[in-house]
Amino acid sequence: MRCPRRYLFILLVVSLLLAACARPTPETRVEVVKETVIVTRVVRETVEVTRRVDVTTTPLPVPSKVTLDLNFEADVTTLDPQVAEDPDSIDVIENLFVGLTRYNPETGRVEPALADSWDISDDGLTWTFRLRDDVSWVRYNPVEDAVEQIRPVVAADFLNGLRRLCHPTNPSYYADVVAPFIKGCQSLHDKDPAEFREEDWDLLGVEAPEDNLLVIELEVPFSPFLSVLTMGPLRPIPQEVIDRFGERWIEPGVILTNGPFLLRQWVHGTRMTLERNPFWPADWPGNVEVVHIYFHDPITAASWWQEGRLDLLETDQVGTPEPVATPTAFFFAFAYDKEPFDNVGVRRAFSAALDREALVREALKGAGLPMRHLTPPGLFGAPPRDEVGVGFDPQLARKALEEAGYPDCQEFPQITLAMLKDSPSWEAAVKFAIARW
Repeated sequence: MRCPRRYLFILLVVSLLLAACARPTPETRVEVVKETVIVTRVVRETVEVTRRVDVTTTPLPVPSKVTLDLNFEADVTTLDPQVAEDPDSIDVIENLFVGLTRYNPETGRVEPALADSWDISDDGLTWTFRLRDDVSWVRYNPVEDAVEQIRPVVAADFLNGLRRLCHPTNPSYYADVVAPFIKGCQSLHDKDPAEFREEDWDLLGVEAPEDNLLVIELEVPFSPFLSVLTMGPLRPIPQEVIDRFGERWIEPGVILTNGPFLLRQWVHGTRMTLERNPFWPADWPGNVEVVHIYFHDPITAASWWQEGRLDLLETDQVGTPEPVATPTAFFFAFAYDKEPFDNVGVRRAFSAALDREALVREALKGAGLPMRHLTPPGLFGAPPRDEVGVGFDPQLARKALEEAGYPDCQEFPQITLAMLKDSPSWEAAVKFAIARW
């Protein structure tokens, strides 16, 4: 590698000598000179050169986190899975806590979540679930501004959750919904709290023989049980945190969650912030990393929407609503053990007299789909929503009511409708039904 440099030096010397001996008026000639060079000694040397180079680097821009700005018309009531009743609280719980199964948001079908697999006994009463071993309880530490991985989620966490659900002091509406399916749960929930004893837990058909094994016994065979398990009240809980902090266990900096998101901030009455759980091991759809939830009245929320400060808005104050399908069915239930609804003809008449399409269009402002049965699209075995049942048929309603003994509503007793509190949608639906019935 050094030979070319040596030859260059020699040629430069020769050129200088020729220039020194040149005549005053040199003759310009072009010659091609061939020279034979005999190498008698080869000298090899290694030279180490150290140079200081100042490098200025331009840092790559840090990608901003994808955020989603939402609005609830009121503050979230609770983040306790076994207590929550209102839709907004349940929506947040769905992202903070994960149970045995979940609905696939694209297909609407039930699929495993924390349950890795399950077996069902031949009689359909005993369900044995094997749990994933890579899901942990996490907590956001506001002092360190860091997410802490506390411990794995185990079968005992599901057992404790079901015990809280079935306890006689649990006032949740969904306790009465789930209790009839699980062996012993209804009996426990109906007990006088003053008479409850620790040994009464032996009535509950739920066991956690191993950390990754959960066994649930049912009262009767129930094929949609996997769908029931997607409900919030059947989520696991960190019992040690509840024992220590009581009702405060759901507050930021205290609460442990096991879902794809965690609670970073909750300023009651103002806003709430959820953030991606960095320790979540499974796939989760979407690219949202931070969710800001604000608590504004409909007028303020509509103003924020028009200013571009909200990404989604559930309101009838602006624009045309775009329905988002969820596997939920809203229905009016009859007290079939009391007059007049102990008569099947009366129940049939009221069902046929309700115009479901008009209810969705006028009372709910298009935010829903009219259905004739209780199995929404996406559930296993769900029939088309408009092919089962009679639907709206005023003539059939009048005939059924006459056959039930109330022609032209003569001598029909006054009835009372009860609804969920703090639910504008239910209030609108009830007012519509009263006006039409």
